[in-house]
Amino acid sequence: MALFAVVYAYPAGSEAPRDTHRPAHRAYLGELADRGHLLVSGPLSNPAGEGGLLVLRADSA
Repeated sequence: MALFAVVYAYPAGSEAPRDTHRPAHRAYLGELADRGHLLVSGPLSNPAGEGGLLVLRADSA
């Protein structure tokens, strides 16, 4: 299996929808981690805005 990094930025004004969906998002990431697909995940903060990083193990992108 290959490793893939997913880097993403949150659009302006997306705080409320992210808060709504965060519990399901974290549960799904937990399932991926339990199956050995998600190696690392977490928030990113930089001058251009906030976002996130996922490092995944998978057969293809």
